[in-house]
Amino acid sequence: ETLRFVARLQAGGAATVGLESLAADHPLVGGAGTDNRVAIYSDRYDEQPLVVQGPGAGAGITAAALLDDVLAIATAR
Repeated sequence: ETLRFVARLQAGGAATVGLESLAADHPLVGGAGTDNRVAIYSDRYDEQPLVVQGPGAGAGITAAALLDDVLAIATAR
């Protein structure tokens, strides 16, 4: 199994976010590096979800955003 941070939104608006242990063949386990994945289950995709995958921010972009936030706080009047 593989640990992944997973956000779930259920019909009716119930939401959960947390660390989950997923089986190696789970749709959210694939991808490489900083890729993000979304698995959409619906009436049409009830057994095999529609999976959307794309690049995440990565370390460089995340670090730059944090530095921007720190500088904004430090220079706020």
